Amino acid sequence: MSDLALELEKLIEEKKQQSNDVRQQLDFLKKAQDSGLIKKPEFNLASVVNVATAM
Repeated sequence: MSDLALELEKLIEEKKQQSNDVRQQLDFLKKAQDSGLIKKPEFNLASVVNVATAM
């Protein structure tokens, strides 16, 4: 294989590993939400107004 092909293969494997890591983190967060350890963010009108006026 050429150096370019080897480099591409290496990059693809790194991206696959990163994707797996992100997937595991998302699964953990979903389980934590389902068990009630963390709550989904709640938004209220005051926070929306603050963000809008800050822009």
